[in-house]
Amino acid sequence: MPGWTERERAASQGEFDDRPGYLVKLPDQHSGTHIDMPFDALNTRPLLDALLARRIESPEDLSAWVKQRAPLPR
Repeated sequence: MPGWTERERAASQGEFDDRPGYLVKLPDQHSGTHIDMPFDALNTRPLLDALLARRIESPEDLSAWVKQRAPLPR
C-alpha cells in the first residue's frame, strides 16, 4: 500500500487484507482466540444481537456461530 512503512510492509507479508477485524471480549474470557474465517459485515447486527442475548458465551460458541454464517463460495 502506498505510504506504508517498511515495518508495516513486513507485517503484512506483502498482502493487504481489506476485511475488517472484529475484537470480541466475552464474559469471563481471559485469553485470546483467533478465528480466521470469512465473515460478511452484514452479519454484524445479528452477531451483536446474539452476544447481547447471551447465545454466545465462549470462544467455541463464537467460532460455531461464525461457521454457520460463513459466506458461500462464489
